[in-house]
Amino acid sequence: MAACGATRLLPGARLRWDGDIPELDYPVDPIAALAALPAERLGSPEVQFMPKLSGKMNDAAWKALKQLPGEWALAYGSQTETGMSATSLKIRPGDYDMVSDARRVLKALIRCDIRDKVNEALVGPWRYEDADCVAWGWDAAARIDSAAIGSKVEYAPKVGVLGAYWLGWEALPLFPTINGRTLGWSGGLRYPTWSEWLDYPDIRALLLGLDGLRGADRQALGVKVRLARYLKTHASSGRLGWASEVPRTPSDEKMAGGSRHTQAPGFMIV
Repeated sequence: MAACGATRLLPGARLRWDGDIPELDYPVDPIAALAALPAERLGSPEVQFMPKLSGKMNDAAWKALKQLPGEWALAYGSQTETGMSATSLKIRPGDYDMVSDARRVLKALIRCDIRDKVNEALVGPWRYEDADCVAWGWDAAARIDSAAIGSKVEYAPKVGVLGAYWLGWEALPLFPTINGRTLGWSGGLRYPTWSEWLDYPDIRALLLGLDGLRGADRQALGVKVRLARYLKTHASSGRLGWASEVPRTPSDEKMAGGSRHTQAPGFMIV
């Protein structure tokens, strides 16, 4: 999601994958361009959205949601017959305030050497040295194995990769929630990678139309579909696991868009 969030923020940028490695193309230094944005993004209406995303949203909260830029309103959730349905990428249920955590990540990032943190996110390696940040359950590597520390896991420092988590957040508009269903979510997140250069409008079109993509077009774009399964880690919460490629089946070859079970749209995990 970090590479895709960067592509959304940089008009004219293009993205592709070389195997498992994302490659970003931009006419000027993308690290410098992105490093100039966090303060502006912190003040944006979608990040300053104060109501919690839950089924208990009142009329005032709904009015505030509808006033957000359209792509962000859909990224946060949709209204159903039974009330508010937040994005499935809000992995912690209830009235957990995921937007508040976005503000927290941006505020922490602004206090750092932003260029260094963006470079870490896009070039690597990820150092996992940033304290007091949240990955919203999207980063499989952020999980702490209790066997690897000398104390109870709940007492372990919460460390992560601030630049990557910010850029991952910026990819949320590629996952609209419509009629209570989040694009790409089905027991986890299914998402494509591709080997041809695509800009942000191209990527958005690919995600929305992946289910109907013909086999020849999939091959021409170098599209592969991967799945990061939802792993339950608590009675009421969980996280995404490591993603693996979804194998194609003989029935996929017979269908213009492949099996709807194995090729639901999705996106790259941080």
